[in-house]
Amino acid sequence: MEAARLVAPALGAVLLSIYSPHAVVLLDMGTFAVAALLVAGLPREPSGTWAPRPIHEPLGRAIFAGFRHIVRSPHLRRTSLVSVAFMLGAGLNEAARWRVLMKGLGADSAMMGPFQTVIGLGSVTLGLATASFMSRIGTMSVIAWSSVTFAAGCACWTASSSIAIFVGSFLVGGGSALLTVAAITELQTRTPQQLQGGVFSSFELMTALPQICGTATGAALVALFDYRIVLAAIVVVCGLPGCLALSRAPRTGMSTMLAVSPRWKRGCRREGTRPEGVDELCAELRTRLDGRHGTPTASEDRRCEPT
Repeated sequence: MEAARLVAPALGAVLLSIYSPHAVVLLDMGTFAVAALLVAGLPREPSGTWAPRPIHEPLGRAIFAGFRHIVRSPHLRRTSLVSVAFMLGAGLNEAARWRVLMKGLGADSAMMGPFQTVIGLGSVTLGLATASFMSRIGTMSVIAWSSVTFAAGCACWTASSSIAIFVGSFLVGGGSALLTVAAITELQTRTPQQLQGGVFSSFELMTALPQICGTATGAALVALFDYRIVLAAIVVVCGLPGCLALSRAPRTGMSTMLAVSPRWKRGCRREGTRPEGVDELCAELRTRLDGRHGTPTASEDRRCEPT
């Protein structure tokens, strides 16, 4: 899906330069119609021998149950708060994007194709790396960094340099991909199967409304004020919650990996020392393994044995 963002903007710019805007709009409408037909052609019954038991529950009750689950879970609550702030900033960003293109770059609408392509490149690049980031620093840290990355991209857009603007575009796209992958992963891993439909519906509702309000508010603000003021507001709206979430994110991944990595332990053996804090980190790892997977296996427990 993100890879299509690399091709579609440039293709749209080429078609717009050859044909009339009405023809491009009709082609765009046709792509949505084809997508709707493909979805309608999907089988209604799940394939395979296993099929989930259908649960007939009113939509409102399911959404409320999902919202209650999110509020009661500390991890999902922090994920939702950061995501709501992020999507509010994304809505403001949609309104300011054209002003960045026309006033920051001094270009016309035809430049939107390459501009969006750089955003798509950032989405694809950091989107592919998200799984590695989550395994190293933890999902909640990736969610926090996504908001900080998005805010940094908007800060780059306040510059008049074309290089800074394109770097900002890369960061804006990358931040969006980081949030999408990490937030969905957090929702799936911390939600029972029977509640996932309601949780995802509640999450989409909580994040879609701020984005819509942000787009409408941003359109009014860029008409009244300089677009850099709107971008500065986005930096605060997205950057501040991201920094707060990053400061409260559990210490996982890199610090724990360093504490128990064989390479680090071999270095300790050569020097005949045991670095300060390694016992606490190993105890933390044991606690995480107990909470997530039950009693640690022998191989996992041996990694924390004193050298």
